Amino acid sequence: MPLGDLLPMATEFWLTSIQKLAYWILEDNLPSKSLHLPYPAPEYWQRYEEVFGCPVTFSSDIMEWRFEASILAESCPNANPITASITADLCDQLMASLPTDSKLVEQIRKVCLSQRGKFPSAEDLAQQVGMSTRTLHRQLATENRSYQAVVDEIRCTLAKQFLDQPDLPVEEVAAQVGFSEAANFRKAFKRWTGLTPSEYRQNKSQVYA
Repeated sequence: MPLGDLLPMATEFWLTSIQKLAYWILEDNLPSKSLHLPYPAPEYWQRYEEVFGCPVTFSSDIMEWRFEASILAESCPNANPITASITADLCDQLMASLPTDSKLVEQIRKVCLSQRGKFPSAEDLAQQVGMSTRTLHRQLATENRSYQAVVDEIRCTLAKQFLDQPDLPVEEVAAQVGFSEAANFRKAFKRWTGLTPSEYRQNKSQVYA
């Protein structure tokens, strides 16, 4: 989503946040080599070089932050092996609990995600993956799934990701997951999750409060 005049402010916020996180992990400044930004230099452009400790190029064709790759091989000074072990075990448990999607479901997901806000009918999808509609439904039935259920799973996952962006209007979220009316999206999201979009956001904000 284009940020327009807000791009410099958003960039400053995220880059300084990354820098602070890196300092917290490394207990040292990130060894930056250069910073390229796609907007004109502000009046206080010298502060960029002071804060990030590297040459800064404005009005660039790209946004790029370069740093010494060797830092990635360094161990974290505040690393806790006990916490790392517990976290790794939790990740293994979560991975083991996730359903394993078939090749067909992965194909459906790839097609749906490539068409920003548009979700093909079963007939169109079948044609794109090179099979008949009947074969599509039959193969999904062997997994105890339906085409609509798979698409709804994809839309629900996308909706949650968009709703995690608190400043994104629900109407925009609805459009991004294929609904022309926000009211229909609200009903569908409640059916998928048991929560309205606003309730989902409220729960998220309480978790991270």
